Amino acid sequence: MGAGQLEIELRAAPNTAWRLEMSNDLKNWGLYMLPDLARTGTNGVCRIHVAPAGASLFYRSRQMP
Repeated sequence: MGAGQLEIELRAAPNTAWRLEMSNDLKNWGLYMLPDLARTGTNGVCRIHVAPAGASLFYRSRQMP
C-alpha cells in the first residue's frame, strides 16, 4: 500500500456483496469504485484500498441483495 492510502476492511458473512460509497458532506453519497460491488471471501473479509483524494471524505458500505 502506498503512502497516504487507506485500507478499508469489511467483515461480514462469507460471500456477501457490498458497495462502497463516499461523501464529502455526509448528505450526498456516490459510488467509490467501479465495478461497484465488492465480495467478501469465504472467510468473510473484504479489503478495499482507497487512493488519497486530497480532500476529506467519508466512507460507508452497504450490503447488496
